[in-house]
Amino acid sequence: MNNRFLTMVAVGMILALGVGAASAYDLDDGTSLRSAMSRFDPAAQPSGNNGARLETLWIFDADYSDLIGDNAGWTTYDRSGTLASDNFWHHDTIRMTGFPHLGDSTWWCGTYNDCWRQPRGYGNDWLQIMERHFDEHIGVGGTSLTFEYDQRVAMENGWDYGYVDIFEAVADSWYTVVKVDNPGFAGTPGMSQDWDSTNEFAPGHMVVDISEYLGTEFDLRFRFESDIAFSSQDQYNNPPQNSVLDGAWQLDNITLYVDTTPVFYDDAESGDPWIHDDVVASGQTGVTFWRGQFGIDFVTGRDFTCDDRPVGSWMFAGVDPFTSQMVDNEAAWLMSPPIDISGAQKLVGYWDFWLDMPRETGDICNLELASDDQYHCVTSPDGFMDENPGWWYGDAGWRTRYDDWDAFTGNDWLATLWIEISDTPIGLHWAGILMNHQKVGIPSGDAGTVFEIDTWNRFNDWYVEQMPEALLDTMYIGVKDDDGIASVTLMASNDGGLNWSSYNCRHESEDSQWWYSPPPSAEMTLGSEIWMYFEALDGVGNTAIYPRDAPDHYLEMSILPITASVSNPGLLLVDKHGRVTPGAQRFRGGYPITRPLIQNHSEYYYVEMLEILGYEWDTYDVEVPSGSIKSEGPDTMAYKYYDTQIWFFNEFNAYLLWAVDQENLIAMRWA
Repeated sequence: MNNRFLTMVAVGMILALGVGAASAYDLDDGTSLRSAMSRFDPAAQPSGNNGARLETLWIFDADYSDLIGDNAGWTTYDRSGTLASDNFWHHDTIRMTGFPHLGDSTWWCGTYNDCWRQPRGYGNDWLQIMERHFDEHIGVGGTSLTFEYDQRVAMENGWDYGYVDIFEAVADSWYTVVKVDNPGFAGTPGMSQDWDSTNEFAPGHMVVDISEYLGTEFDLRFRFESDIAFSSQDQYNNPPQNSVLDGAWQLDNITLYVDTTPVFYDDAESGDPWIHDDVVASGQTGVTFWRGQFGIDFVTGRDFTCDDRPVGSWMFAGVDPFTSQMVDNEAAWLMSPPIDISGAQKLVGYWDFWLDMPRETGDICNLELASDDQYHCVTSPDGFMDENPGWWYGDAGWRTRYDDWDAFTGNDWLATLWIEISDTPIGLHWAGILMNHQKVGIPSGDAGTVFEIDTWNRFNDWYVEQMPEALLDTMYIGVKDDDGIASVTLMASNDGGLNWSSYNCRHESEDSQWWYSPPPSAEMTLGSEIWMYFEALDGVGNTAIYPRDAPDHYLEMSILPITASVSNPGLLLVDKHGRVTPGAQRFRGGYPITRPLIQNHSEYYYVEMLEILGYEWDTYDVEVPSGSIKSEGPDTMAYKYYDTQIWFFNEFNAYLLWAVDQENLIAMRWA
């Protein structure tokens, strides 16, 4: 590699375009909540099949003016600091059939919850610890100290982990000696491992050499941690991977050996020699949503505008009552009472609220929902899920927004949860959310066939060396119609649209709007640019397509390299933005980006520049632009094909180049 490589990377940083990220979207981009806060994509609606919804019967109407009817039963939470949590390490008898060496029970870090999508397993945001003090090996002599145990692992690959930590009193620190999770390809939840696993990353029998602690007392703990999404709580099972089925971690036959002599043994039946206490809440800010009068109890903190709501209007605000501003490290939740939606075949949500979370403040918000036939499943914060992973920000202003909730019909109860948080202070905090009015209704009319592309599970570019992984990829697409959906088909071409192959998509479940698309395997050859679109057949024989003007516009993925080779290195564009440019928001196009590129997408300007200069290039579109672990650039295996790379992205400091990308680029510069 030469210096020109680093120069072009720097240019990519200087020319970085765009606002928004996969983990923080701008609510000021001209979209309604139905596109900004759900997976609904207005550009996906097929032309000529977009019937109007004429009227709405509002079945829930809360304006907070009193404390009766729909204004009663609103719940607020202070979720800042360290939250109180149950410790779920316990003896249990699940997942033992066929393994006589486990005896009558095992240790299980998991629980039962009939409100979750998988009614037994583990939840989001868990921190579960089981520990004890070890001194049984003191005075025994010997030359080695070994820790062994049997295990079963079902925890999301790359995000949720089980650790074995040892506390050394002399150093006054914990040290991790084992780290396990599901094995599998990066960006996928991986495959759970049973008691007889021989996988090197999560074997069924663990042998850990801890001889350095021979003759020294120490504490040892099993620690499990999960992130904010993808667990038994919010995911249906995904056979054959069974990624989190009955997860997260099971242990048995925990043994400490001095040489070959066991000095401690726990068979998970005889006694309970471990500490596994519940966590007590601590460090809360004390600021959460509270009901008050606008202009009297709190204000926006901004200059008066003609669309300000009347002074004295009752609202919920998550602000300090003395400053009318959010505070550092706040995490405020506002949860609706259960809403009876039994019998509804369509649903729409409505809000009127003040939002003041400029991106420079670092303050963000989110909407989560819970829906179930059981009343109690929509009254616990643990039952709520982010149906469109990501957080939101926006400049000061009053907003009236609608959201399409047809996906939640079929249950008896629904509830909403608004969340606002301030993380590490970046700038001055403002008033955040002032919730003025919230409604839920049943719309009339036919919206036709509507498509939704899951932001986090869609096809992206691959390199030929990754072909085995690419052929296991899938795309998650939602399709709904009042007449039902009979089938969904992926259409793919690698010859510029001259010939098209069809691939049948698999329905997630009978009552789900979601379908799994297989990869277009026949088109996935070296150097191929693959065009794709979807066809859906409804229950009465009508066909709709996504994108709505396909094949004139289409989705695209490539098997790289196309223009470059090892012997003749070329130019690579790495698109980590994948969105429209500032000032072009009102001309918003489809997301994911469709081809050919339209002028308001940031990639267009780089393409136009290179065409004018007479260059050829390859483009690598990351899986999820900007704001997740899935936004990593190409693996170093791809670097050999290029002597110049141009990366472009948004201006958020947190979502520019992930550490792994920085390390790869630096390593290749000096290779």
